[in-house]
Order: sequence, then C-alpha cells, then structure tokens
Amino acid sequence: MSTLSPVKAGSESRLETIGLRSVFHTKEFADFVRQHRLSSDGTPYRLDMYHPTTRTAVELDGDTGHDGSKNRGRDVSRDAALASVGILTLRFTYRDLTTRAPWCREMVRRTLAQRDDARLGLSATTDAWGRLSGPERHTPEIPGARAG
Repeated sequence: MSTLSPVKAGSESRLETIGLRSVFHTKEFADFVRQHRLSSDGTPYRLDMYHPTTRTAVELDGDTGHDGSKNRGRDVSRDAALASVGILTLRFTYRDLTTRAPWCREMVRRTLAQRDDARLGLSATTDAWGRLSGPERHTPEIPGARAG
C-alpha cells in the first residue's frame, strides 16, 4: 500500500491508518464506507467506518480527543443519538487496535452477522451452555394461535 493510499481511502489519523492497513484490511471489510458523513436532528457526524447494510459504525478512538470525562460524555451522547436512528457504534481504542487486532475483527464480524440476521428476520439460538447456533428463520409467535 502506498503512502497516499490510506489518505485516499479516508484515513485522517495515524490510528485510522493502522486500522486500515493492519486491522480492517481484508476483503470482508471492503463494504465499509470510510469517513461517512450524516446528520441526525441537524447535528452533523462523521463516522470512521460505516457499514450501510447493517447500519453499523466502527469508531477508532485514539488517546487524543477521546480521553477524559468530558470527551467520554461527548462520545456517549453521540452514540445515543446515532442509536436513536438505528446505527450501532462499536468503539476500539488504540490499545485494542495495536494489541488485539484479531479480537477487534471478530467483534465486528459477529456484530455484522447479528445485525444482518436481524435485518433478514433470522435469529440465532443458544444451547444449554449458552453457545450460539443457527441462524434459523424466525417466525414470530402469534398469541392465541395454535400450531397446525
């Protein structure tokens, strides 16, 4: 990857370049829009990574701009505003991205799968030990209806 490629791909910080080159760099993350802009109730937002099909945002939180209670409160308020329009935000820290890249990828994979299943009306089931299996087609129960 050339030096300019991360910038062309939407990287605006060192941490976003790490995410682009070393964490979320495989084909399975190609559907994410980098630096997606949107507004909710007149407030503009820019999402580091956005998956439009599942309405999932991934934020790469460096130490600058995301530390301290004031900044944390801003992030929580932002996540709540986005959730109110159906966008779930996953946040990863510098430490997560640089020391637990496989875990970060797995968390995003699982979230996308769950949100896509929900969008399609599929549900996963759990066994006696709480392990997920499925997905299976979800047929809502209708109160008072009998199985035929």
